[in-house]
Amino acid sequence: MRDHSALSNALRARATARSTSAALPAGTLAKTLPVAGSSTSIRSPLSASQRAPPISIRVSGRSTSWPGSPWRIGPLVSRGQQSRVLDYIEQGKRAGAELVFGGNTGGREGYFVEPTIFANPDPDASIVREEIFGPVLVATPFDDVDEVVRAANDTRYGLAANIWTRDISRAHLTARRLQAGVVWVNTHGMNDPSAPFGGVKESGWGREVGEEGVLHYTESKTVTVLLDS
Repeated sequence: MRDHSALSNALRARATARSTSAALPAGTLAKTLPVAGSSTSIRSPLSASQRAPPISIRVSGRSTSWPGSPWRIGPLVSRGQQSRVLDYIEQGKRAGAELVFGGNTGGREGYFVEPTIFANPDPDASIVREEIFGPVLVATPFDDVDEVVRAANDTRYGLAANIWTRDISRAHLTARRLQAGVVWVNTHGMNDPSAPFGGVKESGWGREVGEEGVLHYTESKTVTVLLDS
């Protein structure tokens, strides 16, 4: 019998009791692209033969309420960005991914996009491999940890990743294998100023904050002296 727990950070958002509610398994890995730290891809530990992983839709946000709807989520920065995100959603549909939830503006005036969740996408689809910069999440089932680690590392990005599990030992073992500068376990976006922050691959070089960040503001000097033998 599989162990399930609610994933409260599916879209950096929190829905009210009126939202659709299911549960993501406890061994879930959320792959985060360099989108200001927002999770864009979830891999759920269910048999790949299953049609779609169960998903808990929770929408959060730190903005004012969306009038006439259960969401508390702010608009995107511009009409151009809204159009860009909606185009990615259309690309996902055309690529054959299953639209589980959302996919439109919700009829709201302004640069809003509904929290959107796709399931079972083609691994080469643009919604999986590219930066969307919007409230779009992709969920994919997997059979074992090796499979999901390979998929998570199969990207040119490597800023951060999330692991959601009750097995902390497995979390540490998996975190070591992920090609990401930051790995959050059972949380998201929690940064300690004493810990270095930065990505790998095309997500950047070097680190900010922490001791490594301070070293960027220093200069090294090498002095070589030849002593008589």
